[in-house]
Amino acid sequence: MMSKTSQTAIFGILMLFWGVGLAYLLYSTTHPLQWVSLIIITLVSFLIVAYLFKVDRQQHRLNEQIRLHHVFAATLSEVEEAIVFDEQGRTVFTTHPHLYPHQKEFLRKFLLKVKSSPEKHRFKKWVDEHLSGEVILSGGGDGLGQQENRWLVRIHAVNPTHVRGQNMILISIVDLTRYLGGVQKAKENHQQLEMFLDNAPFAFFYANKTQHFVAANQTLASWLQKDKDDIIGSRIKNFIPDFSAIEGDERTRTITLQINEHKSIKALYFPPSNHGKKSKAGILCRLDDGIMTTNSKGGDFMSESSFCKSKIPAVVLEPSGNIVNVNPAFGSVIVDSVIIDTNVQPVGSSFYDFLESTQKAGFQNALDNLLRTKEDSSLLEVIFKDKKYHATAHISVIEDHLNAKSKPKFYIQFIDISEQARLKEQFTQSQKMQAVGQLAGGIAHDFNNLLTAMIGYCDLLLQRHLPNDSSYKDVIQIKQNAERASNLVRQLLAFSRQQSLQPKVIKVTEILSELSALLRRLIGVNIDFDINHGRGLHTIRADISQIEQVIVNMVVNARDAIGEGRGSISIKTYNHSCAKQKRIGHSVMPKGEYVVIEIQDTGSGIPEDMLERIFEPFFSTKEVGEGTGLGLSTVYGIIEQSQGFVDVNSIVGQGTTFMLYFPEFKDEQKQTVEKKAAKPVDLLGGGSLMLVEDEDSVRMFCARALREKGYEVVEAENGESALKLIQAGQKFDVLITDVVMPKMDGPTLNKKVRDILPNTKTIFISGYAEDTFRQDLDSSEQIHFLPKPFSLKDLASKVKDVIQS
Repeated sequence: MMSKTSQTAIFGILMLFWGVGLAYLLYSTTHPLQWVSLIIITLVSFLIVAYLFKVDRQQHRLNEQIRLHHVFAATLSEVEEAIVFDEQGRTVFTTHPHLYPHQKEFLRKFLLKVKSSPEKHRFKKWVDEHLSGEVILSGGGDGLGQQENRWLVRIHAVNPTHVRGQNMILISIVDLTRYLGGVQKAKENHQQLEMFLDNAPFAFFYANKTQHFVAANQTLASWLQKDKDDIIGSRIKNFIPDFSAIEGDERTRTITLQINEHKSIKALYFPPSNHGKKSKAGILCRLDDGIMTTNSKGGDFMSESSFCKSKIPAVVLEPSGNIVNVNPAFGSVIVDSVIIDTNVQPVGSSFYDFLESTQKAGFQNALDNLLRTKEDSSLLEVIFKDKKYHATAHISVIEDHLNAKSKPKFYIQFIDISEQARLKEQFTQSQKMQAVGQLAGGIAHDFNNLLTAMIGYCDLLLQRHLPNDSSYKDVIQIKQNAERASNLVRQLLAFSRQQSLQPKVIKVTEILSELSALLRRLIGVNIDFDINHGRGLHTIRADISQIEQVIVNMVVNARDAIGEGRGSISIKTYNHSCAKQKRIGHSVMPKGEYVVIEIQDTGSGIPEDMLERIFEPFFSTKEVGEGTGLGLSTVYGIIEQSQGFVDVNSIVGQGTTFMLYFPEFKDEQKQTVEKKAAKPVDLLGGGSLMLVEDEDSVRMFCARALREKGYEVVEAENGESALKLIQAGQKFDVLITDVVMPKMDGPTLNKKVRDILPNTKTIFISGYAEDTFRQDLDSSEQIHFLPKPFSLKDLASKVKDVIQS
């Protein structure tokens, strides 16, 4: 299409030629043929002008359609995501530009959010084969309250005849989470309410205008000895003969419930308020049990099946808190305190004796408020003694309407929430440990950058000084202290489970045999030391140096707990078969085969209130200045990163036992001892290197060290700068890049570089563990890793190994 400016120019030129021709013909001649020429020129000019105006209107309509297309796409993107892919998987249209450049990238990003299911695999197959279909996918959620996301995904195969014979697909994604979240929550609330009403101590039913049961709770069904489904739809007068006479009367009265021809019960009927509703709710409270009568023997209450056989713990209290009656289910809750049978009852004892001391005042206030406000019921969370039982207490006020002199009592049912309370505590603790771990990992990463520069420049200084120089010893001292600092950083990374591990298939007996001499020297002559191995121990897969550090830390802690006196430390190893899931601390150990390293001492023991905190970083039971507080936190991090578990038992004054559980390694084909490759003695080399590091001091050290070893080094301060150099044609043999960088991180840079140079060799340098970013990389053998902090020798050796590989 011609632009508006082009049309105007052509129109002006035509009018100019027409005007010049007209003037020439008018003043030069009057020949008839010339007049015919003038008329033809005029007509052609007007036709051209008319055509240009038509083209202009069509272009205007086209521009308006394009503008509306963009408006519709932007509006659609707010409620729905739509993408069109062609036969080669390229993105033809999307409501979210630059998000999915290719079909493979769309599948990778989107399926990461979706949990594994048959629908997920079916969806991937439809997309790969360009088939039409519709599916609902879900993902996210943690089982602890976070809502799960749901998406409605439609795949439409576009008719090839409409797109010039190409096979295209249209994928639309609608987020259903906000629509289904309220429905799910309402469903859960309804289920909880239904369960509560079914287990309530009173009967509850709905009646319609034709006097039929519309709804009823399980309590009424139990009283009538019927199934709840059989009651619904039945005529009310079949069970309440006088119901027709009392309907519409809003007064509370005593009625008779007819169970069968030979049995009936009395109940107090609380009619609904008559507001013209189609269905009316009525409440019944039994009058022929121990709750509502003043039977001095109390036998009627304990023999009543709705109370005695109920699996929900229940108790009847006086306003003072003294127990009137309990059911056997409540007795099982406090079995350590009372015995429940037909002869022995805790009647007369105080209910508060079974609660935590901090709960007594709040519980008594709840009872007093019920009497003062005259409310029917209340909910309260209670914790029993020793925190063995957490429950939600449903408190109901019950009065004997047949005896005006009787005092009101409280009927209390307990819904067990111990597991929910434990999960809440476990989640809180895990969030706390995760937050501290992330902080420790971040600090360790920054320190690793500083230590890399310090150790590296020390190596450069040592190259310029002889051992007999006075400065040589000073530099050695600086380097040794920096290496000590790096050991402390490794402990922080171990706690945060971000350290670099080199797991191998190992035998625990061999490790302990090699360590035994060292351990004996560490504990001294006043402490007896013994190691006992079980028979046929399984092999495990772990980092040898880290397991050695764990054992040394544990033995040193045991030695310090014993102190200057005499004592003993013993290490036992044995196989452990876990038949079912087992809770250890705040973790759950799955069933399977484990190898256990048990370390026992006869030291001072650990108080119970400190046991839950011993694995926290910087927490120590030692005196100020005697420990860093990182020993056990390091043990915890190493074992967690090795898929193991730590359990502890301690008695103050008698000693402590730690059990370290490591899962059995079952892959027999891979049980080969890995040998470290001998590092080359000659560190000189040659080749071109691309060095990408955002920390200036680390980049300057690495560049200088590698240039001194004979390499050509091209430096870049971030991923974007490096990518621009490569796109401009910069050649290199090896890419050396940091992992964590602003704007563009190392794995992203590596991926983009491999799109340009597929055979690129890459060395990642990072203070974090290799496992933390390995999942973002492909499985190429051209990718290598060098953990920070590293020395000049480590860097030169790694580069030479990679170039020669």
